[in-house]
Amino acid sequence: KRIREASSAGGDDDDREDDANGGGSALACTRVVNASSSGLEASHLPPEISSPAVFRCMRVSSIDDEEEEYAYQTAVSIGGHVFKGILYDQGPSDDNHHRYSSSLATDT
Repeated sequence: KRIREASSAGGDDDDREDDANGGGSALACTRVVNASSSGLEASHLPPEISSPAVFRCMRVSSIDDEEEEYAYQTAVSIGGHVFKGILYDQGPSDDNHHRYSSSLATDT
């Protein structure tokens, strides 16, 4: 996928491949990694956090498909480690009172 900053100018000169951001094809899937093997101790990870973050709106398109969509990119620091991610649009929310909420939900 290609990531581009969403701008009112709409120019394509801000294109960059996700590989430049350490992403690559891993952005299309989720991989579960043992916390201790990634340099983190599970006992040092809070079960939930509340942290300020800046979400940048990005235009995202597949290399194979020219259709673009919008996503939000962010990075936060937790316990001295940087966590980066891209939040993709999952469609309209069925719950209207969370329409503009920035809280994250986890499927179990």
